[in-house]
Amino acid sequence: MPLLQSWLHTLTIVRNICAHHARLWNRELGIKPELPKKASFLWPESLTRPRDNVRVFGFMS
Repeated sequence: MPLLQSWLHTLTIVRNICAHHARLWNRELGIKPELPKKASFLWPESLTRPRDNVRVFGFMS
């Protein structure tokens, strides 16, 4: 459940940025969604790099 909560929290922050007409492009969110410890599939490379998933593009790609 913490994995889902971290993704929902991140999406909520993005939604609030959009709802208040703030700049979303190239913005650091301050939080990043968690990745599962074990997965039966490969995650995109952009999510496994340490800094890339702090920005919006990193977790939406």
